[in-house]
Amino acid sequence: KIEIITSIAKRLLIKGGIMKSRERVLKALDFEEPDAVPITELEINVDVMEKILNTKIDVIYSLQSALIPNRRLEKIFYEYVYKTYRKVGFDILYAYQSLPDGYKLKKLPDGRYVDEIGRVFSYDPYAKEYTPTGTIFNTPEDVKNFLQEDFPDPNAPGREFGLKCLQELNKEEKAIGIFVREPFAHVWEALTPVKFVYWMYNNRSIIREFIEKITEFNLELIKIYCEIGVDLIIMGGDLC
Repeated sequence: KIEIITSIAKRLLIKGGIMKSRERVLKALDFEEPDAVPITELEINVDVMEKILNTKIDVIYSLQSALIPNRRLEKIFYEYVYKTYRKVGFDILYAYQSLPDGYKLKKLPDGRYVDEIGRVFSYDPYAKEYTPTGTIFNTPEDVKNFLQEDFPDPNAPGREFGLKCLQELNKEEKAIGIFVREPFAHVWEALTPVKFVYWMYNNRSIIREFIEKITEFNLELIKIYCEIGVDLIIMGGDLC
């Protein structure tokens, strides 16, 4: 931790760093030369944040999906994110998708959670976050019914809550980005790799429809984020 902070300080001294973080990032995004190369991380695991801040953090969190079940915990999570990124000296803060207002996260008897698009998440005690390990979909008919009847509404109120929390904490000191998980990763995670590949071979239309629905969902989210105001949007996800 000390080595990271020292290296950032050296970087600013060598480059004569006088810009604020957000100004530095916007310069780089406009293909102009900033006083130093902007640095950041897309995500810092909760266990790492605990070490940096020397505190215990109890939240239900995942980079892949909105899982924080209530606004109080979500606000606390972003306070820790802000403190961590500020202490390390990063130039860009990242917000992630929030659940809609009043959404009740489904918890299975074994303690796993089901997200809005049918991914089943298990807890990783080392990283202290949830990762997708299963699915609610057993047949192509399950997927069709979900896409026609239960697919989430991207415009449901509250999806911008985390972004607004970070903006309030930041006050334009650092650049703010939003992370949107890309459609291909969403779908293979929702179906699991085995079912995704199998149905891509013998039921291609259902895979195509799922990816198209997620693409439309993401575009609506991006419209919301742009209306609120973000400095950059990052779309990513692991390929199968």
